[in-house]
Amino acid sequence: VKEREKRHLLKNAMEYVQLDHPNILRLYEFEETSSHLGFIFENSFGVPFSSLRNLFAENFSEFLLWNYASQILSSLSYLHSLSL
Repeated sequence: VKEREKRHLLKNAMEYVQLDHPNILRLYEFEETSSHLGFIFENSFGVPFSSLRNLFAENFSEFLLWNYASQILSSLSYLHSLSL
């Protein structure tokens, strides 16, 4: 990774560590070595949205869709309020 890109990643990581929202994975820690950048995120037991859509193919209700959309919009609104 180029030095400029590494500085950009570390700057973003420092901002990400401060995020606190139930729909955004929490970044607990990050480390830099001479050859690697390491990120420690909270464990997520969720599954990708596309997998849910396939799992609930016929029962994917408007309410379920609204629920997921509202969580995504809530996350985006939170990030926007922090100018991120």
